[in-house]
This record gives sequence, structure tokens and C-alpha cells, in this order.
Amino acid sequence: MKTNTGRQDHGIRGRYGPVVLTTLLALVPYLVATSALRLLGDGLAADLSVSSGFVDVTQSMATAMYAFGALLAGDLGRRFPQRPTYLVLIALALVGWLLALGLLGAWSFAVGFVLVGLTTGLLLIVSLPPAIQRFPAAKVPMTAVFVNVGLFGGVAGGPLAAGIVDRFGGWRVLFAVLALTTALAVVLGASVLERTPAMAPDLVADPPVVVLALVATVLAFGAVALLPSVGFVSPWFFAPLLVGLTAFAAIFIVEDRRREPLVAVGLLIRTAPVIGTLVASFAGGVFLSLVSLTQLRMVTLWGLDPGRVGLDLWPLVPGALLAAVTLGLVFRTRYLPVLILFGLVAMILAGLVLMSTGLPEDLGRSQLALGALGFGAGATVSPALFLAGLSTPSAALGRIFAFVELVRSIGDFLIGPVLVQFAALISADGAAQERQVAITLGIAVTIGVGTLFVCTVAFLASYRRLPVPDLSRWLDGDDPAIESPGAFRGAQDRDDSVVG
Repeated sequence: MKTNTGRQDHGIRGRYGPVVLTTLLALVPYLVATSALRLLGDGLAADLSVSSGFVDVTQSMATAMYAFGALLAGDLGRRFPQRPTYLVLIALALVGWLLALGLLGAWSFAVGFVLVGLTTGLLLIVSLPPAIQRFPAAKVPMTAVFVNVGLFGGVAGGPLAAGIVDRFGGWRVLFAVLALTTALAVVLGASVLERTPAMAPDLVADPPVVVLALVATVLAFGAVALLPSVGFVSPWFFAPLLVGLTAFAAIFIVEDRRREPLVAVGLLIRTAPVIGTLVASFAGGVFLSLVSLTQLRMVTLWGLDPGRVGLDLWPLVPGALLAAVTLGLVFRTRYLPVLILFGLVAMILAGLVLMSTGLPEDLGRSQLALGALGFGAGATVSPALFLAGLSTPSAALGRIFAFVELVRSIGDFLIGPVLVQFAALISADGAAQERQVAITLGIAVTIGVGTLFVCTVAFLASYRRLPVPDLSRWLDGDDPAIESPGAFRGAQDRDDSVVG
């Protein structure tokens, strides 16, 4: 795919800055909301006269639709032109936000928020890869910075946003602001996006993988949503979870047999894409677990007001911003894998510090750890996503991002809730206590250590030197920016073709 460097000047249409801004305005609102709801959920439930379980199930189904939408968009994004697809989806997202305000009742909120999750997942793949592919190689590192700030900055800033709006009217104020942001994305999208043809209008649809992805996400996330009320040993938990994960595994088998698969298994089962997918999944899961357990500790054990907790989690934001700036500095160098390594180490160290902070007097140390945790999250998830993308041809970027986002969502949003519930399970009275929270934090840290070990061994088994990405070659569409051999090859087969 050639970059569009010779476009005529038609105001802001097709210009780099407005296009990237339009993309982020479409994606950030849902990420902020889903992170903020962990602190605003009780107030929302009280306002709508529903149980906290209703809110949890709604949020889980929205996350399921986000993951499913990302995979589905890997197909739709190739068969339909970007501009009309974007405008339809962002308009539906605005409808979702208006419904999610809950002015028509609890079911209005539920339907609206699930719709927002679905459309955001679709918009991620419809809008983000073109924002990378259609501009020169010199723009790609800056795009990576904006993506990191917008996406993971949104996740990290969700608790802070919850703390702020708690002082000024609660969750509806936040949702109203997010609805206005989405409305701005509608206007900008109509003004900024160019009319471009579909990438592959004659592409045959892939119904089997779409059905499998729907089953995998709905059942797996639905099972976790029911976990607090039914427990680990209930068939209402483990049966749908098992079926959902089986459907997810079946995607690899089905797609490996297709001539034009939606999930490019052959491109993904190589060292760098595997590392990128593992890090994006498990590092994100560790991050959300540590944040969720810290919120549980502050609210339940320390007795702090949820709004106060949101404000106390502010160090997550500067940590994520520092990681984004660092990503921009190393993106075109050999040190992108090193940044991911340091991000994992920072996350592990943050978890160890959080394990030792069991009293309200330890808030200062907790906040220092949260800053490191924000850096660790920003230095792992988005960089790992880009590592996977750079290791495959840019023409396949939409499909690669779509599947990695599906895997990442399953890892991110299943690990955290399961560990939070585990902390309650191992407590004598069913309510998490300090020792049990510390144990569960240790489990999350152990997952991070395991991810660090496996990915480091895989990388060292395949590369003699750190690879230097060739972004210009990558944007031509047929070659990866980083050559990626098969994982765990012997030293004689290690790849040296794109190293410095």
C-alpha cells in the first residue's frame, strides 16, 4: 500500500493532524468510561435502581462486543470504504451514548453502553490502520505516540475522570461529556475523512470465524460477569467459560484451513507477532488486575470514598504519558523490544511495592507504584501491538490489529475480574481482607514474571541482535518492517536480515 504523499489541499480533509484527532475522538470515550465505571458503578446502580450485578453484566457484555467488533471490523474494514463506514458507526456510537445516559431507564443504559462497546471495537479497526497506512513513514512514530496517549491514556485516566465527576454530578456528567466528544467526532469525520475505495470489495466473507468470535466473547465475558454471584464451582461459570474458550481456540483451526482467512494465522505464528500478542494480552491483564485490586483495597479495606480513590490514582496518567513519549523516541530504533522489556519490569516492580502497602499510611508508596504501573502499561500494551503489526505486511495491519485486540481483550478483561473474585474466595468470610489482597496481587505479579520470562526466551532464541524496523519498506504493503523468524529456532537459523 503506497502512502498518500501527493494529495491536493482541500482544507482539513485528509490532513494528518485532523485525521488522527478524528480517530482518537472516536475511540477514547468508551475506554475512559469502562475504566471509570469500576468506581462509579455503585452510584450508577443506585440512580437506576438496579443491582451492582446488573451494571457488571452490562459492562462485561459491552467489553465482549468491543472485542467481537474489533474482529468483525477486520472483515468489514476491507470490504467497505472507510468514510461511509466510519460515519455510520460513529453515528451509532452517539446514539449509544445518548441511550447510556439512562434517561429512559436501566435497560436504556444497558443497550446504549453495549452499543457503544460494539461500535468502538469496530471503529478501532476501521479508523486506526488507515491513519497509519496513508501517511509517510516519518509520521508513524508520532501516530504511535498519539495512539498510546489516547488509548492507554484513556484507560489510565478513567479513574481520575471518575474522581473528578464524582464532585460534579457523578456518572451522568461523565457520560454527557463523552457523548459530546463523540458528537465532535461525527462532525470531524464528515469534514476530515477522504473518499477512498474499499481495499478488497470482492473479498469473500468469513462467517465461521465471526460466529466463533461471537460465541467466544459473549460466553466467556458472560461467565466472568456471573462469577461474583455464582462462584467458581458453579456450572453457570465454568460451562460457558469452557465453551467460549473452546470457540476461541477453534478460530485458529478454522482459519488455518481457509484460502483468504480473516485471521492470518500464518503471519501471526512467528516470533515477534507471538511476543506482541502475549505481551498485549497478559501485560494488560496484569495492569487491570493490579489497578482493580488497589481500588478494592482502598475502598473496601481503607474505607476511602470512591471519588477520593479516583483522584488518588492520578499517578497512572503521567506514567502512561511518559511511556508514550518514550515510545515515540525509540519507535524507529532497535530499542522497541527493550522498551517492552522495561515496561514489564516496571509493572512487576510496581506490583511488588503494592503488595507491601497494606495501610492507608502507605498511600505515598502506593502512588509511586501506580506511576510505575502507568509507565509499565503504556510501555507494553501499545508497543506490543505495534511490534506485532510491524512484523507483518502493512497491508494486513487491519486483520492483525483485529485479532490481537480480540486476544488482548480476553486476556485483559478476564484476568482482572477473576483475580478480584479469587481474593474474596480465599477469605474466611467471603470478603477480601488485606492478606488475601496481597496474595492475589502476588498472583498478578507472577503472571507478569511468567510473561517476561517466556517472551525473553522466545526473543533470544530467534534473534542475535535487536531488529531495526524499516518503516518505508513496510508502508509499501508487501514486506514487514521487522523480519520475524519462527519462535525458538536454533542459533544457526536466527534471522539477521534487518538488524543493525
